[in-house]
Amino acid sequence: MTLYTDRQAIAPLLRDHSPEDALAAYYALRHSETRTKLLVHRDERGHALGFMAVCQTGFDLFQPLAVLRAPTTEMAAWLLRNGLAPTRSYHVIVPPALAPAVEAEMNVTSSATHWVFEARRANFKPVINVLVTSSRGPDGGMRFAIRAADGSVVAESGTNWRTDEFAEVFVHVELAAQGRGLGKSVVSACTVHLFESNLRPLYFVDQDNAESVAVAEALGYTDTGARERAYVGSLKRKMQDA
Repeated sequence: MTLYTDRQAIAPLLRDHSPEDALAAYYALRHSETRTKLLVHRDERGHALGFMAVCQTGFDLFQPLAVLRAPTTEMAAWLLRNGLAPTRSYHVIVPPALAPAVEAEMNVTSSATHWVFEARRANFKPVINVLVTSSRGPDGGMRFAIRAADGSVVAESGTNWRTDEFAEVFVHVELAAQGRGLGKSVVSACTVHLFESNLRPLYFVDQDNAESVAVAEALGYTDTGARERAYVGSLKRKMQDA
């Protein structure tokens, strides 16, 4: 089957308007066709029950990103064993319910729990900082930055991906510039831009990153309650399952 056909088959497995599925829906349904491989688990009638999308991204050309959905950890394990190369490192993102499958099937080198925050117009608390400048990034999307006197970027925010409804906000602040509110300023500018583009801004935060959580809360981002487990690791073994 073609990637288009497979994407049509798995679309009902994702809640396209839910922050909980927004990231998986982007990579499984909308990421570049030339940089996406999709493995679908079907029943005897050919109906899709679960899937894993493995994507090459601009974040790390040597470490693909994998997202998956499955009703059971057994099916998730099958997808991992049949969809990943045994010697390659991957960044795998799954709902917490599927975490046991990843931990059983992969040699995990790092892991984190991500909280999914969303900016809502009614609660948003913008920060105005005249030092913030805007420009186009390599992907054509807008970037918002604060620069040092020598012109180097010390704080920057933009988007990792976009759909017709959602956009994931990122922020990076140089270590020497942290603690001065610069991250909050550039995220605020990016969020305003997304609102003006009629998009719902999402902010994925490592639960152990107190500074990022503080930025989200200070700007009025709301914890949606959605959680994701993010892993880096390689497959323990390669098995051919029926």
